[in-house]
Amino acid sequence: MFKIIQLTKWIHRLIFLWLLGGVSMGEPNTQATYITGTIIDSTYFLPLEYASISVINPGTNYKILIGGISDENGEFSIRHTLIGHYTIEVEYIGYETRAFPDLKFSDEENYTIDVDLGKFNLLPKVIKLEKVDAVGFKSPLKVGLDKKTFTISKAESILNQPAEAALRKIPSVDVDIDGIISINGDQNITVLINGLRLSGTHGEKNPYLDLITTGFIEKIDVITNPSVAMDPNGMGGIINIILKDDIVDGFHSSTSFTYGNHKRYNGLLRLSYKKRKMEFELTGFAKSDFSALNSEREYEWQYDSFSLGSIQKKSTTGNPLTGGINFGSTLTISDQNTLHLGSFFTAFNHSSRDSIHHKLPVEYYMTSNDIKRGWNLDASIIHALEFSGDNFLTTTAAFAQSGEHQKEINDRNSNGTGPDDHSHIYQDDAIETREFESVYKTQSPRFGMIQGGTSYQSLAINSELEYLHAPYGFDFNEQVSSGYFRVQKSLKRMLSSLSAGIRIEQRNTSTSVYDIELPDSHQHADTSNVFVALIDSSIANSPPAQKVLYLYPELKTGFTSMDKKLSLTMRYGRRINRVKLAMINPFPVSMIDDEYHVRKGNPFLKPELVDIYQINFSFRLNTKQHPMFTGNIIYKDIQDLIQWHDVDFVIINEQSFEILTADNVARGKSIGYDFALSLSPTKNIRLILDYNNWIQKTSGKGETDLIGNSSGNITDGQIRIALPWKVDFELWYRRYGKHKLTIGEIAPYYYVDLSFGKAIIDKNVYLTLSIHDMFNSRIMDIYTEQAITNPTSGVTYIQKLNAIKYNEQRLISLGVQFNLSAFPTLGESKRDRINKQDRPDDIDVDY
Repeated sequence: MFKIIQLTKWIHRLIFLWLLGGVSMGEPNTQATYITGTIIDSTYFLPLEYASISVINPGTNYKILIGGISDENGEFSIRHTLIGHYTIEVEYIGYETRAFPDLKFSDEENYTIDVDLGKFNLLPKVIKLEKVDAVGFKSPLKVGLDKKTFTISKAESILNQPAEAALRKIPSVDVDIDGIISINGDQNITVLINGLRLSGTHGEKNPYLDLITTGFIEKIDVITNPSVAMDPNGMGGIINIILKDDIVDGFHSSTSFTYGNHKRYNGLLRLSYKKRKMEFELTGFAKSDFSALNSEREYEWQYDSFSLGSIQKKSTTGNPLTGGINFGSTLTISDQNTLHLGSFFTAFNHSSRDSIHHKLPVEYYMTSNDIKRGWNLDASIIHALEFSGDNFLTTTAAFAQSGEHQKEINDRNSNGTGPDDHSHIYQDDAIETREFESVYKTQSPRFGMIQGGTSYQSLAINSELEYLHAPYGFDFNEQVSSGYFRVQKSLKRMLSSLSAGIRIEQRNTSTSVYDIELPDSHQHADTSNVFVALIDSSIANSPPAQKVLYLYPELKTGFTSMDKKLSLTMRYGRRINRVKLAMINPFPVSMIDDEYHVRKGNPFLKPELVDIYQINFSFRLNTKQHPMFTGNIIYKDIQDLIQWHDVDFVIINEQSFEILTADNVARGKSIGYDFALSLSPTKNIRLILDYNNWIQKTSGKGETDLIGNSSGNITDGQIRIALPWKVDFELWYRRYGKHKLTIGEIAPYYYVDLSFGKAIIDKNVYLTLSIHDMFNSRIMDIYTEQAITNPTSGVTYIQKLNAIKYNEQRLISLGVQFNLSAFPTLGESKRDRINKQDRPDDIDVDY
């Protein structure tokens, strides 16, 4: 405890000295000056974060005098008071050490001078090849202190597959059996494409990830606690999908094709052209996928003297069709002006068929053909202006629109001789987003990086439902205006960096639920129908417009040991969970499955506000190679926590119907931790082990079904082996531990993925064979139990649910990628040139 107190006092003293003008160590009566530079990867031309910089004296057995590490931009600024000539060494794991010998640190009069190394590369360690047995590779997964990065170009096993396949390879990120994404068990996340929130990412399941394939993607960044420079929405964190943009001089093209069982196929063609200051890129794809979700659920209601039951089996199958075109162009107006235009259009037909068998209390069969068609259009323009080497202004304008039409045709047969009931349900959803952002960045020798920006976002959602020939409408509008200011200072010795910032945001919302009047209406009013009654109740109780002001502070500090083996960061930040469409849409869902358990949204939901405290650390045995151990501990204090299992009742003609919806709980607290071990026993083998666990506690005066504790854990294991004859092998294992719910639990289960890849270098061809869920073991077994009081009769009973949900997901795919002409990365990508890394915190693109 005494050491902790002393360390705290030492940290406070360093921060205080820095605010007065910086920390200086060395000769007392000399002028304080700086060692500066920028470190980038020589292959991908991306900045290298946490590279170590050491100033050594060759005359004293290479004793390290001072040192530091690079920040998220690959930049470093180390204050020094050294007199004489010294050597600087730069090291980074997996890269060759670079030395700058005999550098002058002072002038002829023994006054210290600045030492600027400029921008320089580090070379990856080269693995010698013998004959054709090329072995060794770079792992696609990079686990850092602040983020996890998965580089698609290094993961041939998921060639031309949906983006979800890549997310499943990232530890602590999960795509569950229903397609819902979570980070460390938290489903409240934000999905960005090139730093922008697009039209297809506002739903609960983020359907945009079903549309985009890995052939478009360069890499995926996962950040659990972003800075104030990014959108504060999503307390679980941000997933940013960065599309490819590696364009070089001349005309280039590549194509890939994947075929799998269940009549799945995926084809992609990519073209690019560059001449002088103009760049063009066109990518098109088409795919046919397969889905098969099965579920069984058994309800039991236990009263004092008797019990009731209900048994249902449901099977959903479909072959979703998707196609899309991505077009982008970049114009370099001058050395200081760059303009980039981008657009992405997708169209889809995700039709499916449900087969439902009710066994109890009355046996009947029901089928539902769900025809779902739609489109997404996203466009953006980015202008970058460089005033000088340290002053940048980036302006972004983006527009996105999507439309979806859904038609359900339902047939119910109770006697086996013909349809007993027939109905149609139509629903149309339209989403439109607009975004404008301007960011200014400058570099100060005294205060470090100074950054400020303003942004405006608007979201308009219109949903129309026709049920029993009665049309209804639901509108939701949101406008968010914000501004932020942020300072980041790189220090030396153990305290590597200190950053602070504040974002101010005003959020305006309006919601309305209404009848749609038709000139020749033939509506069939049926107030005894539970679905109509719920909609009518929502129309009569539409929430009022709201205007709320939010403040989001940020504070971050980082340390590294002098031997560069241990790194530590601590961060505090505030984020918000703006409600999603599925949470607030008052129209009932599952309108044919079970009329006694209806789910609907809650338009009165308030956003969650969360304070996040995070500690990250990494340790490696040496600075040259693996093993490397990383840890991440997160504590969250949540206001107005949203629980997505609130049980209410509605009374129709003296009959009670159970309604499942969402509601706010007074308070919630959660703690999660994620530990990862990465090691390479040989140059040809890479192992990654990861374990993450989360616990959430809710409290307050809310309803009893909302109050309680939940927890869960996920274990990941991955082994990649570079075999002889240019064959890559990958085995990936994920196990879900027991997941405790507030009213029940989900039993443990697991699944395994396997893949082989073969490179034919002479013909520029890469072949892959992959198997997803090799043992068909991804089965969710759910049990819940809760006491419920009927508001009409006052009788309390116990409701038990046993449910099983599983996919037919043993998917076997064979893929081939053929480069008609290569896409070598000979320089910076256009996004790096445009943004000049003006968002130094966590992500390498403009947010």
